[in-house]
Amino acid sequence: MVLNSLGSESEGDKQFKAAEKLSQGSLLALRFKADWEQATPLYEQAANNFKQSKVYAKAIAAFDKAAHGQERLNSPWHAAKHLEKAAECCKVHSHII
Repeated sequence: MVLNSLGSESEGDKQFKAAEKLSQGSLLALRFKADWEQATPLYEQAANNFKQSKVYAKAIAAFDKAAHGQERLNSPWHAAKHLEKAAECCKVHSHII
């Protein structure tokens, strides 16, 4: 087993799960609408951890969610960059399959 000091799949899973909670409203947490300002960076970190761990399917999903978050934050340039990174992962992932 190879350990990656920069990021791991399990760390990415934790970040993705936390981002999912923030990207949805919650009556219990008294958060009635999505908090994209906090969720988007977590999606980005999760995507990078997945990419470094070579779990490209999860990286693609996380980059897509990060792009959606950037759109919600009115940052189309950053959204496009995330979609570009997702496309790169698709290219690598298609060579693996």
